[in-house]
Amino acid sequence: MLNFLISQDRYIPVKDILYRIQQVLPNVSHDTIYRNLYLLANEKLLEMTNLHGKRYFRFACNLMEITNILFVTYVGVQKHLNFIR
Repeated sequence: MLNFLISQDRYIPVKDILYRIQQVLPNVSHDTIYRNLYLLANEKLLEMTNLHGKRYFRFACNLMEITNILFVTYVGVQKHLNFIR
């Protein structure tokens, strides 16, 4: 999900993010996508906005500034991702 959002330079509606992720993980649910999007927004990796009653997200930080984040995968397993500056 992060790779997809990093590759975009705009706000993306959740339905488009869900469609893109389901191309790789067909059984992933809408709830799982939302849960991970909110987690990443809470960690300040994503920006979130509303437009016409729908949520949109976009990547919002400089990869060079990220050192450590907690990421929850679609199966609920927590993993630590370490990024090197």
